[in-house]
Amino acid sequence: MWIDVPSLAKELVLRHVYWRSPKLIRQYEGRREIRRARRRAVNETRLRDQLERAGVRSGALVMVHSALQGIELVSDVDESRTSPLAVCMRVLGILKDLVGEHGTLAMPTHPKYNGDPGFMHDKSELLLTYDQVQTPSSVGLLTEIFRRQPQTLRSLHPLSSLAVRGPLAHDLLRHNLDAEWPLPHGTGSSYRRFCEIGGVVVAIGVPLIKCMTVIHVAEEVRDTEWPVADFFYKRRFVLRQELDERECMVRERRPEYVRSLGLNTLRRHLLREGIMHETLLGEVEVQWAMAADVFNFISHRAEGNTYPYFFPRLSRLF
Repeated sequence: MWIDVPSLAKELVLRHVYWRSPKLIRQYEGRREIRRARRRAVNETRLRDQLERAGVRSGALVMVHSALQGIELVSDVDESRTSPLAVCMRVLGILKDLVGEHGTLAMPTHPKYNGDPGFMHDKSELLLTYDQVQTPSSVGLLTEIFRRQPQTLRSLHPLSSLAVRGPLAHDLLRHNLDAEWPLPHGTGSSYRRFCEIGGVVVAIGVPLIKCMTVIHVAEEVRDTEWPVADFFYKRRFVLRQELDERECMVRERRPEYVRSLGLNTLRRHLLREGIMHETLLGEVEVQWAMAADVFNFISHRAEGNTYPYFFPRLSRLF
């Protein structure tokens, strides 16, 4: 696979500078929120048609990532929707209608924890409580509405939890904490099963490469065979499930290694291979990819190396 070395070098330098500067992170997050809040209009009929072309159709298995803040949903038949709640409810209605009663809809619902010191901190000594029902989602209003819906189930893993509704829900969520120190996207995880079954991943209003959780399946299924020995570390949680409460130990990628993750390079490769697709409806992006194709491409490309992480050991030098 050909790599644009100058572009990769620029990306890695910028990632290292950014992720080592809390001030830059705060400034970027603030500007991103302003951009997302800016009004962006999309025609409801066009959105529905594009989602169907992307594979969101009757009987399908679909995982949705979204950033609907600031989106105005323009209707051909009735009043346009501008309030965040109204937009989320209508988009959810479109998704449920497209997959139908025989389809399965999933959304990441990464838990939002009180007392979490932030992404780049080592949390190995922190003990947080994950309530499968009560702990809110940190990845948008649509995901929070979806996880609270009747008949929606949520995975028990306290990291990168997944909410699912439909006939494949139990298959996707079963036994995701059975392994010793299970990884959120590794063997036995909901995300690994999603790739195995062959679901489509869709992003609405946000670049897919920035939020596509399934890209981490390829690295985590390798687990102890991953070339970087300290890539994963242990985390402690208290799990609450109905009337049951217990402590468990899981693992995740050390946060420092995000500095070496070449997302822009991966995006170029996925587009070049025809695996990831991007389109723009007015000012709203809709992007999609087949999870199995993403997993197979990264797994093949990463044989004997750490792709799409480049020079990962530099991430922890200072």
